[in-house]
Amino acid sequence: MQVHDLKVVHRLKEGPQDCLRLRSSHLFYLGTCQRQLWITQEKVSAAANLSGATIYNGEAAYEKLLSIACGLESCVIGETEVYAQIRAAWRDQCVDTSIDALFTRLFEDTKFIRSNFLTGIGGQSYGTLIRKHLQPDENSHFLIVGAGKLAASIIPILTDWHLTLINRSLPKAESLAVKARKQGAHATVIETTEGLSSITHSIICRPFNRNLDQQILDIPSLTGFIHLGASTDDLNSLCVPPQLFTASLSDIFSLQTTHDEIRLNQVARARRVCRERAQLRNLGPSVCLPHGWEDLAAFSGV
Repeated sequence: MQVHDLKVVHRLKEGPQDCLRLRSSHLFYLGTCQRQLWITQEKVSAAANLSGATIYNGEAAYEKLLSIACGLESCVIGETEVYAQIRAAWRDQCVDTSIDALFTRLFEDTKFIRSNFLTGIGGQSYGTLIRKHLQPDENSHFLIVGAGKLAASIIPILTDWHLTLINRSLPKAESLAVKARKQGAHATVIETTEGLSSITHSIICRPFNRNLDQQILDIPSLTGFIHLGASTDDLNSLCVPPQLFTASLSDIFSLQTTHDEIRLNQVARARRVCRERAQLRNLGPSVCLPHGWEDLAAFSGV
């Protein structure tokens, strides 16, 4: 099957149990929690009872398939699960050999776009933003202060490093440490910050407390300090040792805003390349595709 022969019926589902059966015969079907997608050789009438489905033909159909495979149509932009689902469905359905070559090209284009334009596109959490701020090395040792939901959400991003937990309620700290160990972290619990000498980074996940926070800032080995319960003014009221990196919750939000802008640019470029790849594939399977963004831009005259 060539791209100009391709017909794709795409339908977003209103819920997990919302499934429509396509009356026309089809060569490939993908059903996920979010969508239904068919590849067919038969003409599908727009007047058919498709209940919200959209019909794509030729170049537009290939662009839609590629955009879905790249995760650009997903609720979480750039996720990779849908690509794995498409590959699994292709293998499991013993797809007609007439579209094997088309899927091979689709997978090649998906890998190209993801590796060149969607690297690191995943959603941001407090944990990932903190890692970007602190940039820990292999010898880093984190002190996590607090044992609530915020601390629990951060720990999975920090399992590559030694974690020391402290909390007003020792049982809560112990419970969080058990969960951290199950996630692969080397986690220990302490009752007081006195005598600590190996901590390199501290993350505070409780409200600002001037006296207790100053005690942590006074740890001699500390190089990075992030307080998710403090404002910039709160941090300015503390005595911060020279060369010690500090950040407040507002600093984390600022980094997130910057990253979101970069992320939007990445997604826009990826969508553009999906369109250009569809144009190139529509010219025929023998076309030699450019391998860089500059080449693509030059080829398309933009």
